[in-house]
Amino acid sequence: MKNLGYAFAGIVFLFIIQSCHGNKQADSDAAKAQRHSLVFIKNSLVNGLCEIKASGLAITNSNNHQVIDLAKMMITEQTGIDSDLMKLKSTYQITVKDTITPFDARWIDSLSKRSGRAFDKPYLSAMVGIHRSDSVLFTLIAANSKPDVRKFAAQRLPLVKKQLDSALAVLSSLK
Repeated sequence: MKNLGYAFAGIVFLFIIQSCHGNKQADSDAAKAQRHSLVFIKNSLVNGLCEIKASGLAITNSNNHQVIDLAKMMITEQTGIDSDLMKLKSTYQITVKDTITPFDARWIDSLSKRSGRAFDKPYLSAMVGIHRSDSVLFTLIAANSKPDVRKFAAQRLPLVKKQLDSALAVLSSLK
């Protein structure tokens, strides 16, 4: 599970590095904001799909009502976020495959083979890691992107933080 947290932190790090890469004199603030916006939309859609798939597994594989309730909340809220992201995707004419990454597919596969308490901790740990990195990413985007994407990130940041707090609370209740 720590590897998953490192992977999400790595995504944020790569996002930051990418934004700093290139000829700084030729790269205007508008071009940076455009690039930040496009990368954010693409990554958020793929990560959202992974979160929804993992949460769907939680509904069927967990025996803990708190985990199941959290998973249902995650699916509902992430579906709303993804709906708004799809509007932004259309605005920027972004092509994104509706599939998860091979890394995430392996993680989902490993989760699908677990049930009960053996499922709960890895799922919750991943939700905490995902939402910690999303909190950082949404904060960065709320300050460094196109105005419509900036507005989206700023409006959705409290929801992401609420999801993080909820996942932390359920995880701490398992101990």
